[in-house]
Amino acid sequence: MEVLQQDNQYIIKIPMDLVDASTLETLLRDLHLREILALRTGSSAEADALAREVNSDWWARNKSRFLDEDAGR
Repeated sequence: MEVLQQDNQYIIKIPMDLVDASTLETLLRDLHLREILALRTGSSAEADALAREVNSDWWARNKSRFLDEDAGR
């Protein structure tokens, strides 16, 4: 494995037989998440509100998978 610095970037050379594509994808996803988090501009309160909204939407779409809505009838 080799790590090079060029301009304002790191260039990482990894032998293909050392890391499979799935592992590499996971590492890149983690790095991308770190990049997004470094650029975040929202407050904790905004993040909490967004999380509540996403959870509410998810539950509305998926609750039938977890609850038998006909069981009480």
